[in-house]
Amino acid sequence: MSLYDEASLMVTPNAYKSGKLYAVKPTDGSGDMVWSRAGTKTRVNPNGLVESIGANVPSIDFTGGGCPSILVEPQATNLLLKSEDFSTMQIAFGGVISFDSLFVNPRGENGCYFIYDSDSSASARFTVSTPGFVFGEKISYSIFAKPTGTSNLEIGGNYGGESAVFNLVTKTLVSQGTAVDSYEIKDFANGWTRYIVNTTFQNVVVGNPYPFFVTSAPLSNKIYVWGHQMERGSVATSYIPTTTTAVTRVADVATVTPPVGTTEITETFDGGTTNIITLIPSTYQLPNGRIKSIVMK
Repeated sequence: MSLYDEASLMVTPNAYKSGKLYAVKPTDGSGDMVWSRAGTKTRVNPNGLVESIGANVPSIDFTGGGCPSILVEPQATNLLLKSEDFSTMQIAFGGVISFDSLFVNPRGENGCYFIYDSDSSASARFTVSTPGFVFGEKISYSIFAKPTGTSNLEIGGNYGGESAVFNLVTKTLVSQGTAVDSYEIKDFANGWTRYIVNTTFQNVVVGNPYPFFVTSAPLSNKIYVWGHQMERGSVATSYIPTTTTAVTRVADVATVTPPVGTTEITETFDGGTTNIITLIPSTYQLPNGRIKSIVMK
C-alpha cells in the first residue's frame, strides 16, 4: 500500500489560492489548510526570481531550483534601510559604488548597484549604519551578489570575528571569524547568489555594528550587489525589501483540523528530515521551515 493510500490527509507544495493551501487528499476540501499572513512577503518563483506575493497567499518557494517547498516563516524585521539602494553607504580605502540601470537584478528587473576597489588595495570597505545590538545577541546578515570577474566578498559585523569571506566565482567559503555560527550560499536566477552569515554579536559597545564588504576587485572585476538584510535571530528569512524605514514581515500561519481518528502526523522537510507527532492536536499548525509534505494517518 502506498503512502498516499495510507494517508487520511496529505498536503504537499501543490495548488493554492489566497487564504488556502489545497490538500492532495482528501479532495472534498475538508483537508485544505487555512493560510493567513497579514501582509506581503517575497518568495522565489519557478524561474528562480524574487517576487512579492500578497497577504494570505501561501508561500510555495523554489529556492535552489527543482521541486518547491512550503515555506513557513516566523515574524522577522529587516533592520537595514534602503535595502536595494546602496548609494548612501559609507565608503573607505578606495572603494567605489555606482548604479547600472541596465543590469538585471534578482527580481528580473533592470537596475542595481556595483562596487569595486579603485586602487586594488584589497581593503575597500562599504559600510552601513545599523541599530545597536546587545553583546551575545544572534544576528543574521545576508546579501545578493554577482561577480564580473575573480572577486572575494567579506560580509558580516566589524567586531570580534563576526564576518566571513566568500569566493564569488566558486561560490565557496574562504574563511570565517570565530563569532560566525553558520553560513549559507543559495543560488538564484541570472547568476545571482545570496550569501548569508549568522553570527553572535561581540561588540561590548551598543551602537554601531557596521556590516561591511571588502573586495580586492578592480573595475574589471566589479561586484554587483542587491537586497541586503540584517535581522535578529540565528536564521535568515526570505528577503524583506525596505526603503526609508525598517520593515517587519509578519508570520505565516497555516492550520487544519486533523481527520477524526488520526493517530500520527509526519512532517517531512527539505533535505529529508522528518518529525513525527503522536499527540494529535485539535487544530494542527504547520511548523516553521521548508516543508515537503504533511501526512496524517
